[in-house]
Amino acid sequence: MKKLRLLIFSFLLIFLSFTIFYFIPKSYELKYTVKGYNIIQTFNNKKKLYIFKIKKDNVEYLYSVSGKYYQNHKQIKNIEQKDNIINVTNNNLQNFYINKENDNYYTSYYITIPEDKKKYTFDNIDVYNINANFYIWNYSQFININTKTKKKIKLFDNDIYNIDLCTNFKDYLLIADYNSKYKFNKFYLINTKNNKVKETQLDKEVYFNSYFLGTYKKYIYLYDMQTKIEYKINPLKNTIYKNRYEILSNNKFEKISVNKLNKGNVSFKKEIDFYYELNDNKLIYVTPINKINVTSLKVSNIIFSNDNECYFISDDTLYYVNKDKIIKLMTYSEWKFNNGYIYIFK
Repeated sequence: MKKLRLLIFSFLLIFLSFTIFYFIPKSYELKYTVKGYNIIQTFNNKKKLYIFKIKKDNVEYLYSVSGKYYQNHKQIKNIEQKDNIINVTNNNLQNFYINKENDNYYTSYYITIPEDKKKYTFDNIDVYNINANFYIWNYSQFININTKTKKKIKLFDNDIYNIDLCTNFKDYLLIADYNSKYKFNKFYLINTKNNKVKETQLDKEVYFNSYFLGTYKKYIYLYDMQTKIEYKINPLKNTIYKNRYEILSNNKFEKISVNKLNKGNVSFKKEIDFYYELNDNKLIYVTPINKINVTSLKVSNIIFSNDNECYFISDDTLYYVNKDKIIKLMTYSEWKFNNGYIYIFK
């Protein structure tokens, strides 16, 4: 009986060790070959990051992609090459293209933009594709366009060309009362689920010479450059508090000087491994190991982006890009001159 117990215990110990080794996520490096390409596949468990070094005939391609742990699995199953471009097909991760432009490994996506047909026109906006809930400011009102709705929302008596005190907040669009001059004590809160408008009255007056620092949990943080006061606002409960001078950096609040806040370019920040940026009107996708020139289009503004998708303006057109394709969404002639007030909810 004692030997049987020892045998069962040994079996369970071996099984547990096997489970830990093969199924609990961990960093690893794997080397293998696909169609003559030597591949080094590295997984960083802390960052959930795959890095691929693909080499053939002394030419090396580098690529990184975020993804969950798939044991010690060979992700790349096929590679096709045409000139300097390789098309990589994966087992679990998203497929990708790499175009080796030079020896600095400055790579670019090989993307073909399909010819899209216009579906309809609403208030001078030509709509081709819709993949989110859009609020577009046209100086006198918001134009709301999504897959189910085409609606106008008017808030102010006169045309307003710059609405810098407007921001996304959870499922709401928050905008200062531009019927006031110089300073205000009221926000308008648009519920993007049903387009109902609520007025948020504040017990303090805020100058328009202010800017948003960012949002965190149920609060919006704003700095008034006129009075040199930082505010913490809960628009859903109509509360506003004077806050100490602080900024959110990587989910931690840090003290900041008034001099830095007065420069007007401070915002909450979080370090991420993948992000989009503009460089000389080029849309660049930055990864931990290289930079990817996403499109040959001349890009004037990034409207919204996260680690794997981006909405951007080229000429008078709003586009959407992810790691797979570019989609033409809408065209509006005013976007050639003013395209900073497009708000996107997903």
